Amino acid sequence: YAGSQQACEAFADDYPGLIAASCFAQVDARTGQARAAYERLSRAVHHSRSTRDPVSRAWAEGTLASLAAQLGLDAAQTHWRRVLVMDPGDLYSRALYADWLLQQDQPEAALSLTQGYEQVDSLAVLKAIALKRSQQDDRDFEQRLAQRFAEARWRGNLLHKRDYARYLLDVGQQPEAAFRYARLNWQSQREPLDTRLLLRAATAAGETSARQDLVDWLADNHQSDARYPETTP
Repeated sequence: YAGSQQACEAFADDYPGLIAASCFAQVDARTGQARAAYERLSRAVHHSRSTRDPVSRAWAEGTLASLAAQLGLDAAQTHWRRVLVMDPGDLYSRALYADWLLQQDQPEAALSLTQGYEQVDSLAVLKAIALKRSQQDDRDFEQRLAQRFAEARWRGNLLHKRDYARYLLDVGQQPEAAFRYARLNWQSQREPLDTRLLLRAATAAGETSARQDLVDWLADNHQSDARYPETTP
């Protein structure tokens, strides 16, 4: 995170504005200052003339959505909706929003967000989870998704280990395999979704030592997140 802070500072020197402010906010939020980061970025968005730069505005709203989710605020939904109004093709925000809806026990709403985006692995997995939780049977879709991952493994082209681990955990009901891939993914990807997935997979697979290591890492960085109920003793 110290390196991330330096990168934000270098970026802000050349490109001051909402994207740089979002960069700082994300670092602050992961190091014990989530509430202050959310409030500062909210003020920056409010006072900016971002109508001239919709890309920066969308970026900041997406960051606010993630920070609000981290804080357990319902405002996360408002921010994600703003992003998708400005840019319906923002697949990253669409996936984060759909995942948040699943955690809020709103599978029907998550299913609506993923419809028509089945070609995107992350959204296809979220659709499969939403179908299961809303008790809708679509075996053809599940079989196509399973075949997609099987072919990717055969080709040695499994680029998105997070998506595959999530599939194994929540669709395939294979917690041990899910844990292996979630741990591999976390070695290089440590966004909140990656951390939450590894926590869930470790808990489901009974990997108590790995789970505790992750809890300790979060504590060392003063990082708390409402999306991580597995960290509660």
